[in-house]
Amino acid sequence: MPLAWTLRSRPTRPPVPARRLAILVVLACLAGCASSTPSTRYGPATGNNGFGYSGQEITSDRVRVQFAGNARTPRETVETALLRRAAEVTVHRGHDHFIIVEKDTERFTSVQAVPRASFAWGWRRYHRHGYFGWHSPWYDPWHDPWGYPYGSYAARTDRRYTASALIALRDGPAPSDNPKAFNAREVLKTLDAGAAATGP
Repeated sequence: MPLAWTLRSRPTRPPVPARRLAILVVLACLAGCASSTPSTRYGPATGNNGFGYSGQEITSDRVRVQFAGNARTPRETVETALLRRAAEVTVHRGHDHFIIVEKDTERFTSVQAVPRASFAWGWRRYHRHGYFGWHSPWYDPWHDPWGYPYGSYAARTDRRYTASALIALRDGPAPSDNPKAFNAREVLKTLDAGAAATGP
């Protein structure tokens, strides 16, 4: 009897279904965390995990503005927030319109994989590539930078966007023949009206 009890009580390797169940549980937890995270609210990035608007004065009449959204914030929302911030900066500095000198929207992709009992994650950066969509300078269809064959494991992909622009601050009406020139007060009025129509 003691020998039989010893054999039965010896630790055994978990069955395959149990491992698969553990992976599903981890994925469910990750999905739950993602779904509970709200979209980035409009406000300064300071004290908000780096999400929100920020800026840098280049010269007395040129400012770089930026808005970073989290993985729950659509790209359109990020770019609209950038436009709002550009208009606010223009008005706060006593000017009437601004001209977008240069603008860029970056996409960051986070991949989370669950190989058995652990997971890996990392961010990739993407830029606009002409008119053909997004391009990653590190893209290689046969290369896995994290060292895991994602095709063999469950994985989740999140995307977040950061939009930035260099704006020139100007006085007087915005020139009608320049599509990159915006009347700051008209921009704020239009965006406020749209926000009131859609509600919180």
